[in-house]
Amino acid sequence: MANIFHPRFTWPERVHKLQTRGVGEEMLKTTREADPDDPKSTTSRLVGAGVPRDLARVIGRAHDEVMSRSILDFYRSAVPNVSAGRWKDIKAPTQSRGLVLLLPDPAEDEAMSMEVAQRLGAETTRLRDLNHCWMAEAPEVVAPVLERFWSSLD
Repeated sequence: MANIFHPRFTWPERVHKLQTRGVGEEMLKTTREADPDDPKSTTSRLVGAGVPRDLARVIGRAHDEVMSRSILDFYRSAVPNVSAGRWKDIKAPTQSRGLVLLLPDPAEDEAMSMEVAQRLGAETTRLRDLNHCWMAEAPEVVAPVLERFWSSLD
């Protein structure tokens, strides 16, 4: 998951489309307005990312134009990626401890996440069999991991 902070990270094609003015607006309008059972809907996309269906439906109902604008603003502010121009400024590990959560990602993505963790001096913990929306998918698994880390901080 930390791979998005790596300078070699490239956004997937869907994000490139969201970054395109007009195209992104239409994509999110379609997503917002689709029936929850439609694969294009916010609900279906969230379920595919690991969010339990009941929670995905709640979020899907809340997806309005303001949320779409926030999504587009984020992706459009991160061109070509989140760390553009900042990686070279990281000369040493951060003063504060950090934790990078590792998901079952492709090898290249995991390697970038590991490099980010190493560069920042962060610890890593593997979250096996969880998806992009791990916090909603299995809070009973992730909460103890986070609580252990937080309780270890000074």
